[in-house]
Amino acid sequence: MHQMQTQPTFLMRCSCTQWQLLLMQHVFCCCRTLLQTLVFSLPALGNVGSVLFLFFFIYAVVGMNLFGSIKYGSYLNDKVNFSHVGLGLLTLFRMITGESWDGIMQDCFVSTGCVEITQDVLLPPGVTSPANSSVLAAGTWLDPSDPLLSQIPPGAALNRCSPGMIVAVIYFCSFVLLCGFVLVNFVIGVIIDNMQSSKTHDDMAVSRYHVEQFVKVRLMEFLLRCKRMIHAGLAAD
Repeated sequence: MHQMQTQPTFLMRCSCTQWQLLLMQHVFCCCRTLLQTLVFSLPALGNVGSVLFLFFFIYAVVGMNLFGSIKYGSYLNDKVNFSHVGLGLLTLFRMITGESWDGIMQDCFVSTGCVEITQDVLLPPGVTSPANSSVLAAGTWLDPSDPLLSQIPPGAALNRCSPGMIVAVIYFCSFVLLCGFVLVNFVIGVIIDNMQSSKTHDDMAVSRYHVEQFVKVRLMEFLLRCKRMIHAGLAAD
């Protein structure tokens, strides 16, 4: 009776072990396919990555010239701006992830209160500042059409307004569409294409790996049967 109870338990354990081995083999094959796909995709990914970096650099330079000195807002700040190429690249990388790119675009629409007074200016008699003072303090923001600007000497005011709402819309929308959707999908397409190609080779009766192993074996047999002396470098190849 004890033997009859032990035998089904033993068979059950054997079945579980076989299923575990089959599962491990399946997982190993999947991991091998993924690694092969990554290795085969590296050259193509390098080409697509170079094109993507080129577009990033072009947009960073253009953004530095258009929005390099624009007034900061809710999303545009000392860490997210186009003051130089490095920060421009970081800002574009943030935008391509979808992180508040529309907020950055709206901050680049600023057209009021965007002329900064960079130094204290003594106003003429009868002219007062917005603070009802005869001195226009540094750090004051004025509209581009403010009459006070005509009383300010050259170099005392810095125009940090947007070059135009249409310019900002074209710049940001074209970047998101071109780099965020088109080029990134190229990367995904390259990986999927190589994965399908690798799967096709694995499903063949004679895979690429088998052909390579067959060529190596036949070459070694040929070298062993050959009676003539050959160069060691050729034998190693």
